[in-house]
Amino acid sequence: MTKGQRLLRLFPWFSLLGFFGFLGLLPKFNGHPNYFFFIFFGFFAFFFYYHLEKDGVDERLLENRKRAAAVMLSFFTLLSFALLFLLDRQVPADTVLLVGSLGYAAGFVLAPALTLFFDRKAY
Repeated sequence: MTKGQRLLRLFPWFSLLGFFGFLGLLPKFNGHPNYFFFIFFGFFAFFFYYHLEKDGVDERLLENRKRAAAVMLSFFTLLSFALLFLLDRQVPADTVLLVGSLGYAAGFVLAPALTLFFDRKAY
């Protein structure tokens, strides 16, 4: 078994780390919100990566990854500008952390999900 095949078998188990995102609902020891843990929801992306690569990688999949990457580049650029805008408007840091954590986690999950969508649409 090659290293890539062993890693591929672990991908669905990596997605279980996404449940650590629910720790963001628990407050810190001083009672303040703990929004940083929401970024762990991004680990759910490994579920989609597993489904994408279990049948092997071909040219169509690589092309669909490029299309999804182009869409996600604009998403992350807009998210970065939104975070900078919120910081410029002196929005509370907890709100910026919440938007950033959830936004980046959504982006991490959306990238393979878009690739899977483009791959299914091609059939």
